[in-house]
Order: sequence, then structure tokens, then C-alpha cells
Amino acid sequence: MYLKHVFRFGFMEMVGSYAVIVCNEGVEIDASEIDVMRNTLEKVYGQRPFGVITNRINMYSVNPISVKELFSLDGLVVGAIVGYSGNAKIIAEIEAMIVDIKPLKFFFDMQPAIEWVEAAVGEVVAEDRPFNN
Repeated sequence: MYLKHVFRFGFMEMVGSYAVIVCNEGVEIDASEIDVMRNTLEKVYGQRPFGVITNRINMYSVNPISVKELFSLDGLVVGAIVGYSGNAKIIAEIEAMIVDIKPLKFFFDMQPAIEWVEAAVGEVVAEDRPFNN
């Protein structure tokens, strides 16, 4: 499966068991943008387990409380943040502390992030365990 949704603040690509989110330079990601992402993910994945990768190729601001709302989706089991600087890693670590309801890990490169997310989603599917906690 491959689907791409373009929003005024960026775009989201759904690739199999994960979605990659890229936000535009300078935007502010808050509750309304998170709602758009949530609705899109719910329509595409429903109750199936999936992961999210944010590819932070652009500089933008994110409300971590709103991100926590995104991670409250039942099917969302794991998240990764791909950043390209030490500052991006520090910000991601702070977000991970706030978004403490699902695993969230930082990577400097997309490929390891994809592999980690696919493996985590695969474990949930293989174990047929609940994924909403």
C-alpha cells in the first residue's frame, strides 16, 4: 500500500504498516493540524496496528501536548522521529518524555527508523496482543 495526502502544513505518506509525516518549513503544528493527521490515519488504518515516522527535514514548531493526542490513537503502536542535528535529538527526547503512552525513538537516518517501526508493528501483529495501551 502507498497513499499520499497533502495538507496545507505538509504531507503524509502511508507505506504499508507506517506513515511518514513531513511538515513544511516554519509551520506551527498544534491541535488542529494533529486532528487532520489523526482523521487521515484513522481512515487509512482503522484499528490495524501501525507506526508513525516524522521526518524533520524542515524547521517547524510542534506542541508536544498535541502530539500526545496523536499517539492516543488506538492503532498507533510506535513512533519515530528522524532529525538531522543534535538540537533535533534533544527536542525529540523531550517530546518522548511528554508522549509517554507509546514508544517514541529518535534516529539520524530514515532507514533505521523504518526498520525499527516495522519490527515493532510486526511484533504486535505476530503476538496478536492488544495495542491500545
